[in-house]
Amino acid sequence: MILSSNSKNLKLCAELIRKDDIVAVPTETVYGLAGNALSETAVRKIFEIKGRPLIDPLIVHCFDYTAALELIVNNSLIDHLAKQFWPGPLTIIAQKKALIPDIVTAGLKSVAIRVPSQTELQKLLKISKVPLAAPSANPFGYVSPTEASHVKRTLGEKITAILDGGRTLHGVESTIIDARNENKPLLLRYGPIDPIMLEQHLNYPLLVQTTTRNENRAQNAPGLLSKHYSPRARVHLVNQTALVEAVKTIAGSQAIVSIKKSQKLIHHPGYHWLSEDGCLETAANNLFALLQNLDEQKYKEITIELAENSGIGLAINDRLKRAAAK
Repeated sequence: MILSSNSKNLKLCAELIRKDDIVAVPTETVYGLAGNALSETAVRKIFEIKGRPLIDPLIVHCFDYTAALELIVNNSLIDHLAKQFWPGPLTIIAQKKALIPDIVTAGLKSVAIRVPSQTELQKLLKISKVPLAAPSANPFGYVSPTEASHVKRTLGEKITAILDGGRTLHGVESTIIDARNENKPLLLRYGPIDPIMLEQHLNYPLLVQTTTRNENRAQNAPGLLSKHYSPRARVHLVNQTALVEAVKTIAGSQAIVSIKKSQKLIHHPGYHWLSEDGCLETAANNLFALLQNLDEQKYKEITIELAENSGIGLAINDRLKRAAAK
């Protein structure tokens, strides 16, 4: 059931979590499937509900930096990043303390951790008094949900409650940075906090490794598998020029998606756009919601324009490339 966000329902969700039940919750990035991160029973339920392989670790969400420090081994880089970007859409990979069950981290000695800024989730973390493991609230590999209705459509029969916080702010998952080596910050996943924003606050060059070397073993962070965030429709990626040309040969039964609304394409029956003016933040916010909508409309093929490869456009293109992977 979808619950409006009020004090009564927040207390109900906190009670469910303390009983090792699973609740879908809003974050500022996407909706998460949340359970007590310190309970192996609850975490195992998350994996089972999603159909997620145990090699793909979960992100642990904490109320504040102090709460996070109870779960990780700190260093100067982690301290610096946390003070600059928390609460917010930055996930930090740190060495974990024994308090976190190994199932959360795919058996690794590291953990992905962040302090979210979303108001309802902050309240829930404070009331429940436990950190929350919360991967995206969708079947594994499918498009992430950015509205409560998306969660209900795909997982509604498998969970007790969905806390409705409206459309998420960013629409794509958090940026992930490996901060275990305080002299070598490593970007693992693009997100709302882009490399330039990070480098403005770092004393060392930011290294980037957004692909995994072995997809059959435990991953250092979530979201690294080559095929992910995928709608049921087959996705084709093109640049802006190729999109205009592609429309000439694409049947009306196929969806066409541009970053910015185009008057050249407006009369095509399958045409959709992610923003009116080309704003990449707006495009990112609308991306997963549009892919969910196109699936509901039963499109079999989607041809979609790649974004400018900068800022949050890096995150948009990362998600699109994984969605289009065979």
